[in-house]
Amino acid sequence: MRDRAVGTVAGALGRAFPQSRPTGVPRSILVLKPCCLGDVVMATPVFASLRTAFPGARIVLGVGRWSRPAVANNPDLSGVLDCGQVGSGPYGVTDYLRLVAAVRRSRFDWCLVLDRSPRLASVPWLAGVPFRAGLDSHGRGFSLQVRVPCPPDRHESEIYLDVARALGVPASVDHVVFRPTHTDERRVGQVAESLGLVPERPLVVIHPGGGTNPGTTLVAKRWPVERYGELVGRLVAEVDATVSLVGGADDAELTHAVRKCAVGNLGSDSSAAADDRSAHGSKRTDRIHDLAGQFSLGELAALAARAAVYVGNDSGPLHLVSGAGARVIGLYGPTEPERYGPFSPRGRGLRATFACDCPRVGSFRACRDHRCMLALEVDAVWDAVLKALGDWRAGR
Repeated sequence: MRDRAVGTVAGALGRAFPQSRPTGVPRSILVLKPCCLGDVVMATPVFASLRTAFPGARIVLGVGRWSRPAVANNPDLSGVLDCGQVGSGPYGVTDYLRLVAAVRRSRFDWCLVLDRSPRLASVPWLAGVPFRAGLDSHGRGFSLQVRVPCPPDRHESEIYLDVARALGVPASVDHVVFRPTHTDERRVGQVAESLGLVPERPLVVIHPGGGTNPGTTLVAKRWPVERYGELVGRLVAEVDATVSLVGGADDAELTHAVRKCAVGNLGSDSSAAADDRSAHGSKRTDRIHDLAGQFSLGELAALAARAAVYVGNDSGPLHLVSGAGARVIGLYGPTEPERYGPFSPRGRGLRATFACDCPRVGSFRACRDHRCMLALEVDAVWDAVLKALGDWRAGR
C-alpha cells in the first residue's frame, strides 16, 4: 500500500521533470551511494566502467563515513565526497541540506544516484547538477533525467550497471573491486607467520557474524553457531585445514562460541580423540584461531584473498573479500543470493530450496524463528567448501 501511494505521487511529480539523454563528455561525475558497506562494494563495477569510458574524468563517490572503508584504496575513483550523517544512520533536514550544499560546491557535470531513496535522488537536482541519472523504484527517481527500473529478480550490481548502460557506457565488468593496501598485506603476512600457517595446508576463513548496518542488526541473516561449529570441526578433522574465525570486536562472543562448539565436537569424536594430531604434527584444536577484533577490513580482505576459501553470511565483509579475489561461499536465508550474492566468478551463494512463507519487509524476509537459515544444512555447505578446496588445489 505504501509503495503504491509513493508511486502515485512520484509518478505525478515525474511528469514535471522531462527525461533526456546526456550530451558531450563529462569532466566530472558524482556517484551517490551513501550506504551501506556491502552495497557500496556492489557498486564498484560502475566505477570501473566509468573509468574505462572516461579515463580523464574526475570520478567521485558520495559516501557515508560508515561505508567509506569499502573504497579506501579503489583504483577507479578520483576521490570521495563525505555525505556526513546521510548514510551513517538517521539524519535530519540540516544534514540533508549540508549534503546538497557540498554537491553544489563541487560543480559536477553528471550525477548517478545508485539508491532507491527519493530524497537522495533529489540531491543532484537541488544541487543544480546539469545531468542526473539513477534508480527509479516505484517512481521514486522522479527528479532524474534518466530513470532506470529495479527488477526484483536482478542482481544489485547489475542494476547499478544498468544505470551506466542507460547512458551508453559499456558495462561488462563481472566482479566487484576491493584493493587491500601494502600495509594490509604486510600485517597479514606477519599474522600468518605467527600462526604457523603452511602453504600445503588449506586456510579457511569463517565470518559467523554480519547483518549490522547503521541503525539495524539483522540477526536472522546469521547461520546458527552450532552449524558453524560443526563445519569448523569437520574442516579440521577431515581435510586437515586451519580455520580462522574473524569478525569485529563485537563479534568476539560469537566467534568464541563457534570455537567452543567446534572443540566440543572434536572432543566427542572418538577417531579425533584417538589421533588428535594432524599430518603436520599440530594439535587439531590449536588450528582453530579466534581472531575477532584483530583485523581492519583491509586486513580481513588480504587474509581471505590468501586463504583457500572464505565462508560467511550475507554481509558487507563478504562482498569486500570477494572484491579482493577470494573464493567465497555466502550463506543466505532471508535475502536471495540471486540478488545479493557475491558478484564474482569465484563466489557462490547458498540458500536452502524450500518455500519460505515469511513475510517480506523491504528487500528481505522477516523470518520467524530463523527458519530460512535453519533450513540450510551443514552437508550442503560442506559440499560447497569441498568444491572450493578442489579449486584451490588446482590453482583456480
